[in-house]
Amino acid sequence: MRVASYARALIFALLMLGCSRADDLQCPKDVPCPGQLEDPASSPSDLRMRGFAPRVGSITSGSSAAFGAAYQLQAPSNWPLDLEVSGMYSVRNYWTIGARIGRLRTRQETFLLRSFGQHLTSEFNERRYKEPGFAAYGDFNYFYFPTQRFFGLGPDSRKVDRTDFLLRTASYEAVAGYQVNAWLGVSVRAGVLQFDVDPGRDDRYTDTQVLFPTAPGLAQEPDFFHVTTAVLADYRDLPGDPHSGGVVGALFSHYRDKGGHQFEFNRYAVDVRQYLPLDALLSVVALRFFTSVDDPVGQSQVPFYLSEWLGGGSALRGFVGQRFRDRNLLLFNGEFRTRVTDSVELAAFYDTGKVFSDLDDYNFKRLEKGYGGGVRLKGGTTLFLRFDVAHSREGTQLHFNIGPAF
Repeated sequence: MRVASYARALIFALLMLGCSRADDLQCPKDVPCPGQLEDPASSPSDLRMRGFAPRVGSITSGSSAAFGAAYQLQAPSNWPLDLEVSGMYSVRNYWTIGARIGRLRTRQETFLLRSFGQHLTSEFNERRYKEPGFAAYGDFNYFYFPTQRFFGLGPDSRKVDRTDFLLRTASYEAVAGYQVNAWLGVSVRAGVLQFDVDPGRDDRYTDTQVLFPTAPGLAQEPDFFHVTTAVLADYRDLPGDPHSGGVVGALFSHYRDKGGHQFEFNRYAVDVRQYLPLDALLSVVALRFFTSVDDPVGQSQVPFYLSEWLGGGSALRGFVGQRFRDRNLLLFNGEFRTRVTDSVELAAFYDTGKVFSDLDDYNFKRLEKGYGGGVRLKGGTTLFLRFDVAHSREGTQLHFNIGPAF
């Protein structure tokens, strides 16, 4: 339980620091203190960084809807450090707590890499307009995922071999992003990841440790150093509700186990999206190509819990979440979206893709397929609820998600 004790102690210390700073802060003359903004309507970015704010979303694949709050403290404008502490708990007993300290006030307008737990296919799901600027901060998180799915590695894994495992993760990272202009941004995230893998909490399924005792990384649970860098070109007309334009994102990561080279690998990923309007603001065809390649260094392996996967509400929707895992993957998505009212949108979609271990299989053979339709509920240009029904060779799946598929 070293992961839990280290992470909780650090985050608790930062929380105490934030609370004491909120009470004792002395502001320079003519600079409004937190909670004392003289003209709130004139400074919406300041409002975002003051006091408590609710959080609604998802924590990771399989968590379902999650709810929580964040306490945010923005330092006066000529001080360098802002502080945020947050926590979320999902309806399926997934939870996370975290703390961030640094230049936070510009992060909504800057492209920044996400913390551990978010699926790689969602890395470039930016939903806000960006502005030239810079953000940098320390990011400290603890994640508790009680029922992660594992069916074995490779495209031939079987649905009947579903197992589950519990994953605890602590992350200690530095994050920076530079927004060159409104459409081009770069980001880097680096630090240490600590993992504990234990038997899953869902008694309906066999534990991963029982059915797959030789899965890479199961017998050993090393800490990892990692560095990830990415660039995003976003030329959509409306980031939260695109009808034209597109997105091109590229990512590189390096992972190395602490104290050895048994689990050391590089990851390369590319995400390309294009939106083709059929009529102004009513119907659009959305297309996407995503690929990820893991390249082990020498004879190293990729731990199974760090392997990318397909399935679930945003990637190969005809299958359950985390259905296919391996070193490499290909994914194609196509959607036809049409607005029925100002707040309701209908969609029909087709997904295809695969996972594989050998780069000789980097082709369009033996692709898994899924298709279906759904309803999206919107508020203005923001999609906040998504219901999808998808079918594949393994049956029909119902997905309820917060936010867009892509």
